[in-house]
Amino acid sequence: MRYKNPSRYLTKTHSGFTLIELLVVISIAAIIMAIAVPSFNQMVGQQRVKAAANDFKSAVALARSEARKTGLNSNIRQIGETSKTSKTSKTPKDPDDIKKEKSWGKMSDGWHVFNKPNGSKGTVDISLVRQLDASRIKLKGDAKGLVLAGKTGRINEDESKKICFKDANNNSDIPAYTVYINKAGSATVKESASCPT
Repeated sequence: MRYKNPSRYLTKTHSGFTLIELLVVISIAAIIMAIAVPSFNQMVGQQRVKAAANDFKSAVALARSEARKTGLNSNIRQIGETSKTSKTSKTPKDPDDIKKEKSWGKMSDGWHVFNKPNGSKGTVDISLVRQLDASRIKLKGDAKGLVLAGKTGRINEDESKKICFKDANNNSDIPAYTVYINKAGSATVKESASCPT
């Protein structure tokens, strides 16, 4: 806004913003930010859950590839304790220990993709380690990890598997993402309002 001094002796014009114009612009920007921030937080949460589901899908593809390449069973297990390590270490679950406890209950900490040479005790070749922020993402799935058979990459069970990823804060605006693994060892990700039962 241009301001002309009413004095006859000073004919110089001044340009700039008045204090009221500046306050109006700041208050409009604050209103726009108040509307945009919740939507942005929802989008970040949704992308976090979707990325974790897609990472698990990639882990299944890696395990399948390793099983075919090495001819050994490839395993996807939780990050957790084994009977052969100290209580504080984070190592893959041994396939022999899996019958003793439910592994997907703690899978929210993350997972390992590994294979164990036949007949070896305590020796695992880790191909991938993926840690999750358990305070932000929850997993729901079967009581055991996955074992993909050597040479074929197929699941060593009679039925397909599903693992659901959802927001740990139970935000209903953030959809759940379920990874379906068929008997051939191939994985797909599908979005749904909540985890399937």
